Amino acid sequence: MKALTSIRLPKWCTAGAVALGVALCSAPLPAIEAPVLLGDVGVGKQTPEVRARLRSLLRAELSATNFAQVKAHRHFVLSATLERLDSVLAADSVRTTCVVSVALLADHGLTLHAVIRGRATAEGSKAHADGAQSDALRAAVHSAITRVPEAIR
Repeated sequence: MKALTSIRLPKWCTAGAVALGVALCSAPLPAIEAPVLLGDVGVGKQTPEVRARLRSLLRAELSATNFAQVKAHRHFVLSATLERLDSVLAADSVRTTCVVSVALLADHGLTLHAVIRGRATAEGSKAHADGAQSDALRAAVHSAITRVPEAIR
């Protein structure tokens, strides 16, 4: 019986060592590469702060978008334009409307693949007009970017 145990023990140790080595040395799975890269961002006559805010929101939305189900065979460049960002003041409130247009460009930016518009309206108190503007911008970007995976399928 001791002879049988001494034969099985090295096999068990070897199997355990191999399993431990595989677990410790295996490379992490590669992240899904997003088929969309952020390109130009235009804001017309708006301030540089609005351009920076729009670019930041676009980056955040693109990085949060699930491209796992998209079987894109090429990469796209997303170019965005702020078409409208205006506010209407009432007696004690403000209503801000925002329209963002994104163009998906293929073939290194030479071919227009799709144009998607996102639109949103936000309301707030007159004292918080900046908050309504920020909310409308964020919601319009979200509205446009959520349709990007469907456009590139």
